[in-house]
Amino acid sequence: MPPLPCMLRPVICSRVEHFSMAKPKKRQDGRSAGNPPPEATPPAEMPTDGPPRELPVWDEKTGRLRWRGLVKEFLQDGENQVSVVKEFCAQGWPEWIKITLPNDGAVDERNQLRNTVQNLNRAFKSWPLEFHANTKRMIILCVLEA
Repeated sequence: MPPLPCMLRPVICSRVEHFSMAKPKKRQDGRSAGNPPPEATPPAEMPTDGPPRELPVWDEKTGRLRWRGLVKEFLQDGENQVSVVKEFCAQGWPEWIKITLPNDGAVDERNQLRNTVQNLNRAFKSWPLEFHANTKRMIILCVLEA
């Protein structure tokens, strides 16, 4: 049985606050408090009790994301949003992903990442999931509510 993504376990959900937009406190070594070092990988999987939780599933043919009876179809051009959803699905919905979005140079990469995450949150407003952008590390965090 594959391990569950980190954000599905309530024990780890409390770690989300370090990705908030508030200015984090600095530690003595210069890093922000609560943030992993840049070379860090997602936390190791912890053993879980009970059956595994259902994960969102991307259907490439129809351009739909399905999860817990909900369906989101990407009708308009949302290339960046689709890229993010496909990458999370491909990696099994980890806590965060590092992604390079297609960029024509018209928009700064950091603003593009921020705009993509805002559009994803708007698209999934009624869903029990939330995306957060860390524009310094160019990563996207996804919180799947249990």
